[in-house]
Amino acid sequence: MLTFSRYPLRTAGLFLLFPFMTALAAEPEQRVDIAAAEAAKTIAATRVSSPPVIDGVLDESIWADVAVIDEFYQLKPTVGASPSQRTEVRIAYDADAIYVAAKMWDDASPDGIAATNMKHNTGLREDDRIAVIFDPFNTRRVGYRFETNANGVRNDVLVNGKLNNLDWVAIWDVAARAYQGYWCAEFAIPFKSLPLDASTDTWGLNLSRATRRMGEETAWVSHNRDWGITAPGTLTGMTGMRQGAGLDVVPGITASTRNDRVGNVTKRKLSPSLDAYYRVTPSLNSALTFNTDFSATEVDDRQVNLSRFGLFFPEKRDFFLNDSELFDFGQITSGNGSASNNTAISRAGIENGRPFFSRRLGLSSTGTPVDIQYGAKLSGRVGRWNIGTLAIQQDDFTPSTGAPIHSPLALIARVSANVLAESTVGGIYTSGNNSSNDSNALLGVDFNYRNSHLFGNKTLEASAWAQKSQTSGMAGRDGAFGFGVSYPNESGWRGGINVRELQPNFNPALGYVNLRGVRQYAGDVGLTRYLQAGWIHSWYSGIDYYQLDDIANRAPLSRVLKLRLMDLSNAVEDSVSLVYSQNDENVLKPFTLYNDNRFPVSVPQGRYRFSDMTLELTSGRSRPRTGSLRLTAGSFYDGTHQAVAADFKWKKSRWFILGLSGSMDRIDISTGHFVNRLVRVSTDVAFSAKAGVTTSVQYDNNSELIGVQSRIYWVPTARQRVSLVFNHAMQDPDRDRRFQSTISELSARAAYTLRF
Repeated sequence: MLTFSRYPLRTAGLFLLFPFMTALAAEPEQRVDIAAAEAAKTIAATRVSSPPVIDGVLDESIWADVAVIDEFYQLKPTVGASPSQRTEVRIAYDADAIYVAAKMWDDASPDGIAATNMKHNTGLREDDRIAVIFDPFNTRRVGYRFETNANGVRNDVLVNGKLNNLDWVAIWDVAARAYQGYWCAEFAIPFKSLPLDASTDTWGLNLSRATRRMGEETAWVSHNRDWGITAPGTLTGMTGMRQGAGLDVVPGITASTRNDRVGNVTKRKLSPSLDAYYRVTPSLNSALTFNTDFSATEVDDRQVNLSRFGLFFPEKRDFFLNDSELFDFGQITSGNGSASNNTAISRAGIENGRPFFSRRLGLSSTGTPVDIQYGAKLSGRVGRWNIGTLAIQQDDFTPSTGAPIHSPLALIARVSANVLAESTVGGIYTSGNNSSNDSNALLGVDFNYRNSHLFGNKTLEASAWAQKSQTSGMAGRDGAFGFGVSYPNESGWRGGINVRELQPNFNPALGYVNLRGVRQYAGDVGLTRYLQAGWIHSWYSGIDYYQLDDIANRAPLSRVLKLRLMDLSNAVEDSVSLVYSQNDENVLKPFTLYNDNRFPVSVPQGRYRFSDMTLELTSGRSRPRTGSLRLTAGSFYDGTHQAVAADFKWKKSRWFILGLSGSMDRIDISTGHFVNRLVRVSTDVAFSAKAGVTTSVQYDNNSELIGVQSRIYWVPTARQRVSLVFNHAMQDPDRDRRFQSTISELSARAAYTLRF
């Protein structure tokens, strides 16, 4: 069996020298005068007396009198180069909405334009797309990105500095059409959907186009290969805008039936719900929700855990995802100084210590849904202040064992102030505990520094935070703190360092804690070079490090060192990477690594050092058939580990997409051996850009559980949503290859937005 534990660190380090030396010798990328480009990029919006018809056909006479934006340049593959395809964008507005018309020349046939996504708000990373960012307050801090492909799919993103909230959803309209030699798109974005100050007549503006088959991305203005909100041009002449009463009312109804075959219990429920949103000021929103329903939420992806430190599952519910960036604290979710590029630290380790994690609301500690009776939210911006407040009352919960949990009103208040040019200082307060009957409160303060114009076009970030919790029955040693510095640049040198400590009694009951009584250290350094010729477009090499110490025993629990020997990619994002990993694990007490209720495999107490090598091949996502293959081999605790993981996506057309993925881990240690298998199959069938059906099937041999979710959706307009969701679980508890149905659930939901 092939392992790599015999390679000492000094030998592996020699592998690192070659890519660094090669990258340093690479031809330097072309430089452009970004500051001069920014100063020159100003356009006046044209006010029109009547709105255009949003149909993707640019034949209205009003567009002939609107100024043209056509000065785009490349971000990829060559910074500053002229685009291979011409792009023209026009911007107009009236009292109620802002309109965008875009014409994208393309020498491919209409079928050659990458446009396979037919689902709104699911991202356009694989498709040709045109995008516009508006910054209505012209602060270069927060912007609203709207983009579409040749299918007229809506995708919107809230941009907060360099962080993108992909789950922000707005009501707007778009249409697109492909022709021989070009494709066109028309946007209509109501002012009711945009936070803005009607007294401000100057907005930030940026534009970008992606042509995937060429690996080409162009922008109107950019900075350090970033075309986001920190480097916009200027849109002038925005006057006389109306936002109406600023009230949205969303009535909905859900009908569901749940059959628990194991407990022989069937439940049927008809649940009306009501959400109301009111714009208190142009940039401050309030929301009320009653009898909130999450039955249409996408199921979690299953994960394989080969460590003793737990897993992290992200939030997927729209109600909590909207405005979620206003509750971010201390840059914890972005790595807090580890540049979020450190592969040595797990996602759970990055998130460890969050004071607020919305999955604590509406879900029990075991992940069982708990009904939310009502909730209120006040969020937005007032001058230099960023405000996020939330109050949620959920039902009481009775676990399978133990006393019932009486849920108090959960309160979260997060306030920060913009200071310096791009930095913030703020605090957070939480109160409530939905996982036990103990009272709990938390107070935290943070400072986040950012300078995106260091040395002309480089970025430096830093953060520092401190928290203190208070839980009944727990006294002292209940604080947490962290600080970090990062240099997260797209080209050249990048890196970061991070230190974080969570004391033994630190308990953010409405937050996320993976481990307590620990101190974490994380650091990474690497170099990215962009080459101007040949197959290789970019080359990254670096070192990632993570250390976890036990505070009480003053002993290291885990050390991980990863040498990212090479990470090569071409212009269309085909890539190959090679990583050497070394682990030093100090197991203070035995833990179960695998348990199928027959032959549990545990890791005994002791000190273990092991290493492995991973090779990964990935094809560009814009290809009709795309996928990846990852191979790992090496030592593992006192034995060996071999793993293979692969995924494949077949985009037959815009009407049908098939996804397959799976992984297999073969573990052989002194206490036993096992094989972990995980398989996923998914299909997307689109009837139009407004309707379709998605199906996901997951299986793992540890739980011997098959889970199926099928979702039929119909979105006639951005205001209307109808869905039918079927969930089904089957299990083979005695492992005789005969699966039995355990739970089946069918729910139908309809919602409509009324705007005033």
